[in-house]
Amino acid sequence: MKWRQAKWGLAVGTIYAMFTVCGTSTNPSGSLTLTPLWPDQCWPCSLSRYETGTLTIAIVYEGWANNRLYRFTSSSFPQLSGQGDSFVWVGSGSGLSGSYHITNTRGQKVDQVNVTATCRWDPVGSGGSGGGQDMHIDGSGTGIGSALGYYWNEANEHVKPVGEWETVYAWYGVGVPSPSSWTVISGPMTVSDYDTEADVHGTGISGSENDAVVKSVSDATSDSDTESFTFVGVDSLKYRIGSGGSWAVIPNPLVVSNGTAADFKAINAPSGAPWPSGKPVWSGASGSGDQASQTFTTPGTNLVTVECGNVLTGSVVVIKVEFSLNPVDNIIKGATAVPVTATVTPAALASSISFQANNGNVTVQGTAPNITVTGGAVGTSTVKAIFNGIEVGSFDASVIENPDFLPASGGVAAGAAPSQPLNGAWGLTWPENVAAIITAGRDGGTWRAIITSATGNYSLQAVLIAGCTEVTGPGGNTTSNNWVTQVANLNSLNGPTWYMVGAVQAHEQVHADKFDNGFQTVAVVDTLEANIENLTAHAANQAAAIAALSALPAFSTALTTTRGSWLAEILTLVAGDHATGGPCETAEHGVVDPMINTINTYAAAQGW
Repeated sequence: MKWRQAKWGLAVGTIYAMFTVCGTSTNPSGSLTLTPLWPDQCWPCSLSRYETGTLTIAIVYEGWANNRLYRFTSSSFPQLSGQGDSFVWVGSGSGLSGSYHITNTRGQKVDQVNVTATCRWDPVGSGGSGGGQDMHIDGSGTGIGSALGYYWNEANEHVKPVGEWETVYAWYGVGVPSPSSWTVISGPMTVSDYDTEADVHGTGISGSENDAVVKSVSDATSDSDTESFTFVGVDSLKYRIGSGGSWAVIPNPLVVSNGTAADFKAINAPSGAPWPSGKPVWSGASGSGDQASQTFTTPGTNLVTVECGNVLTGSVVVIKVEFSLNPVDNIIKGATAVPVTATVTPAALASSISFQANNGNVTVQGTAPNITVTGGAVGTSTVKAIFNGIEVGSFDASVIENPDFLPASGGVAAGAAPSQPLNGAWGLTWPENVAAIITAGRDGGTWRAIITSATGNYSLQAVLIAGCTEVTGPGGNTTSNNWVTQVANLNSLNGPTWYMVGAVQAHEQVHADKFDNGFQTVAVVDTLEANIENLTAHAANQAAAIAALSALPAFSTALTTTRGSWLAEILTLVAGDHATGGPCETAEHGVVDPMINTINTYAAAQGW
């Protein structure tokens, strides 16, 4: 190595050590021996980058100076430690010796650092002239470390987007521009030479990290240095649907249904390289770093782009399928197919969409916008709109049964308010009205009524005619004066002065017992079912359909017609109830005969 003399000022008597190891070797070493005759010495070392200088300092115990013998009495060796990459002496010593070393880690900076050990010798014995004058000698050994500057390159950023420029500077020492010649050693880049600086341009994506290398050579010294770069680009664009999904390379195009949330991930090249600062940049999706996400609500083609010098674009086709009915519920099994309008946006893709049911409960036919759904089996299904194997819409469908309304499904109930006056009659049992409960099912484009139950409501009236009194028997209103008349009136089953309302009720109950059979005849039930289930209405849903069907005049007419059919059946069934000795007389006797027996027995006992 080449020695450069450092500036140093010492008092008279300071010398430079003549036994320093120097020349052209690296990592120089030296030693200082301090004596009373030569008490102050120094050792300079100039260090290139990463060179280390080593110094030992020795102090003689006794020595002559000024015609006297001196003996060592004290010393001071600084204890020094390293501080990161600082340019410092490191070491320590005590007594008569110490050692230090220093390494040039300062890079391009020129610097100088000293280390000094001190000592003292006192004269041995007495004599001489001085009148008590202090005759001690102070000594010092100093190491002078100098960090030499060097030729070097510098760039602000070493990871750049492909296609971008970066400026490289050539320096000597600390910030001294150095005119240089520039060449590309390797990698996908070009260089523009501007003497003390150059612009490198990434013309392609690096094959590996730091593979783009530029070299500068100093015009003055022929020293050289290199600077490495990595030019990063987007290699591929991946996507996933749902946070738990797996990443896959985005197809061209990616087809999704309206409202789909998707995540996107940019894969860079070269693999494993960091992204340049501020890259990648997303458009059409929101995110930072290598991931972004987007919920797609705009039908048609949406573009997701990611840029890192180069640009990759993903085409996302958003298909929106809207159904005029959703769900398509309560389809009557075997009824007319239900029409459904499937509106596809973008409309140009409508012919490419098929419709499939996930099971055999329904059958779907047609193409958008006109499809039909037919109920095949009771249950639920999901009908999916499919584009190139991808679901882009769906609706649920359900199928219900419309069973025959059997005669046993109808029944009667007493207690209806009478509508017919008695006009002097003992009693009357009368079919007042018919009530029906319905549901509704889809049949083609309408809702059809389905009868689920029906009730024939009737009234039963039983009274004593005007001028007739209830017989209460002995202990009641039976006396020796009227018992014969009471018995005669009861036995006649017709009063007219005395009778029992219970007998009238028993008479009417005979008729009422035929009402249920009359209502449950096939003629009545089939008429009711046919008239009710012939009714249809348009409505938004089943509940609205039931309300609309129930409000139809034809619904009331069907119930009135059924009441007429019921009455006709009743009249046939009760035709023989009033025959002599028939069921009505038998029922009345069942009430009055016990009272007759009671009165006769009591009258005999009383001697009436």
